Amino acid sequence: MWSGMNGAIEPTKIKELVAEKAPQFANFAQHDAHEFLSFLIDGLHEDLNRVKTKPYTSTVEANGRADIEVSNEAWKNYLLRNDSLFVDLFHGQLKSRLQCPQCHQ
Repeated sequence: MWSGMNGAIEPTKIKELVAEKAPQFANFAQHDAHEFLSFLIDGLHEDLNRVKTKPYTSTVEANGRADIEVSNEAWKNYLLRNDSLFVDLFHGQLKSRLQCPQCHQ
């Protein structure tokens, strides 16, 4: 919050600090806000991750099981390696489906 006691911060200084940790932002190429926000949230998540030693987890295979069963197993595996305030507030799962436009399978 502004109090009048601190000076202004130059945006170029912020850019230089970010570029030290993320070289992809070092040049003057255009980057979208989503790309920067994803980098920032991921970095904060990793710093705040309560899981210090990440166990090995294997890829969850469907093998004909119901989607809900597979997604629950995948989410449990994810949480074994990721546990932070950011996971609590922002992380989740998406389901996508590919369909052939000709045969509709």
